Amino acid sequence: MSAKTEFVQHFRHARTQHIKWINQIKLMTSGINQAALPLNQTESEFGTWLFDKAMMLYSTSSKRMIDEITAIHTECYDHYLQIYHILHKDGGLLQGLFGLGKKASSYELQLAQRYYQTLIERSDALISRLRQLESYLLAAPESEFESMLAPAQTPYKPIQSPRSAPKGVNYYRGQRIE
Repeated sequence: MSAKTEFVQHFRHARTQHIKWINQIKLMTSGINQAALPLNQTESEFGTWLFDKAMMLYSTSSKRMIDEITAIHTECYDHYLQIYHILHKDGGLLQGLFGLGKKASSYELQLAQRYYQTLIERSDALISRLRQLESYLLAAPESEFESMLAPAQTPYKPIQSPRSAPKGVNYYRGQRIE
């Protein structure tokens, strides 16, 4: 499998995971208990792809698109955190981990649903930018795709000094001894 095909495959899987994440939040704001979603955006499946694989895109236009996608994804997570705090404010850590604590009131669910509407708007903008990035990637020729990726990191090797002391000359603590 070529690098471009593999990258696009991971890209599509990440986009699908974002849509699943949005649907889980919809169920959460409807009052249906859901499995705990990560509170850190880098721990979600889309965030893992975004902050790991997508950051390898190195060309100017793709880097700009990735920066915009990152900003929108951060906004989405900010709205999710607001929803999370509304629905899990009294239970604390135990409610978040084990689903313990009291249920959200109807007012809290309405407030969470308002935040969810804003989250949907930001998510639609994110999906739109993802479609643009996908079109850009698919339009790039296979031969040019390799140049769009950041060069692989090579392990650090200290540079050896090419000069050496002439034979028969000794140094002690930086001073020449004759």
